Formats: sequence, C-alpha cells, structure tokens
Amino acid sequence: TGQAVSIRRETGAIAGAVEAPFSCMEQVEEMLRVGHDRKRFAATEMNERSSRSHTALVIHVLQKLNGEKLQKLSELGPSSLCGALRNGATGGGGDRMLRSQLHLVDLAGSERVKKSKVEGIRLREAVGINSSLMVLGKVISGLVEGKSHVPYYESKLTTLLKAAFGGNSRTTVVINCRADAEHGDETLQSMRFGERCAMISNSMRVAASSFSTALEAVNKALSTVQGQLTSLEARNKQHLPSYKALLHSFQQLDRKRRELLEINAGQVATCVEEAVVMKMSGNQADEEMEP
Repeated sequence: TGQAVSIRRETGAIAGAVEAPFSCMEQVEEMLRVGHDRKRFAATEMNERSSRSHTALVIHVLQKLNGEKLQKLSELGPSSLCGALRNGATGGGGDRMLRSQLHLVDLAGSERVKKSKVEGIRLREAVGINSSLMVLGKVISGLVEGKSHVPYYESKLTTLLKAAFGGNSRTTVVINCRADAEHGDETLQSMRFGERCAMISNSMRVAASSFSTALEAVNKALSTVQGQLTSLEARNKQHLPSYKALLHSFQQLDRKRRELLEINAGQVATCVEEAVVMKMSGNQADEEMEP
C-alpha cells in the first residue's frame, strides 16, 4: 500500500496491507513492480534517495503434490526450488499439500540523525527505522547466543520476520554498503550485522499434510467456533470483543475451507492466507462477559 501497517501479535496477520492472489510468476513480478513504485524516498545529507520505511512482500504458497514430487522438492536448494516453481513443478494429483512462505524484505538503511540532519516528519521516520533495526539486531544476537528469550515482539518488523529467522526456515541476507570513508562507521556496523546473521543456524524440514486431514481440522475448528458464537448470541453478547474475534476467526476458517475444496477439485491456488484458528474456550469467553 505504501502506508504503515500493523502486525497482530497473536496471529502474525498484517493489517493495512494489500493481499492479492496469483497463479503465475508473471503476476508475482507485477506485484513486485507495484510495491516498488509505492516505496517512499527522500533526500537527506547522507543519501539522495533514502528509503523512508521498510518494505515487505510476503508470499503464501500452497502446493498440491504427490509423494515423489514432494521428496524431490525437499532436496532442492533455494535457487533450484525457485526454478522448479517457475517451471511448473507444483502440479501433481497426489493427496499431499505443502505450505510455505517467502518473505522478500527491503530494509531501510540506518542513518545517524546527526549526519542526515533530518527534521520534522523525516526525523520521526528515521527514529522509527533506527529503532526497528536496533530490535532486529537484538533478535539476531539472541538467536546467535541461544538466549531463552528473543525479543521478536518489540517491533513490527521483527514480529513479521519471526518465522523467517527461527525454526523451519532458510534465510538469505544481502548487505548493501557504501565505500565512502566518511561513512566508514556505518559500513562497519552493517558488515558486523551481516556477520552475525551468518552465524544463525536453522534446521529446515518439509512438512506436508493430506487434504482430508486438513479439511477435517478446519471443519472441526469451524464447528467449535460456531458453537461459541451461538452461545454468545443466545445471551445477547454480540458487543463483546470476544464475539468479534470469534466472528473474524469463523470467516477466515470458512474461506480456508473453500480454498481447500477448490484445490482438491484441481484449481490450484498458489497464494492463500494461512487460516487463523483462534481457539477460545467457553471459559475464556465467559471471563469477558458482563454479569
């Protein structure tokens, strides 16, 4: 959108972003172009074309594969996997589904306010950028040092990137540095950041589920949420936050169910949003109810 977004901590959902389905690589490339055109830049004393925010494209991919193709994809490296997807390796008539996410993130550079000499709105933008990059550095340090607590939720950026930096993921970081001697301190800090990123170690695995299992899970969640909605409606509690949250979950689950049915019928949807299953027990709902 070119505008600021918010990240829901509980679900990781992005509020304020544009969501669009696609069925081919050309549509993905067009989305990249649109996103680039909406990026905001401004001139500072350090950079004539300074990014004024971070930019992220999150691609959700759901593939239907047979066992043989699933095994082949699990053995591919990042570049080969991208090539396989481009060449149509996502077909197949098997009853297996492979879910994955691809985060393409362009981080705005860290600029010292004293050097950039920004004021007003540009100053607020710089403070926000530098603050989120500082938290990102803390997250990287926490992962490298194996700390029990990693501060993912201290910024929107790190909340969004939590899945990319931990667990079942493969991450590539590209550092863009300047050779100017006057910016040597900033360049050195960027290189050190890249070095620490390279020290993170994750073990990647391919996780797939059958269509029948996935549909059964969604149907069960729908039934549970519907029962809780009915209970609240019977007591005229539609105004409570818990009711609105449950209704939102029901709508997302219902959409997920339709997508699964379409995929099973042969209409492969390659861009879907992960269903948000908000499990709220009857006791939790009762806690929010008015006496």
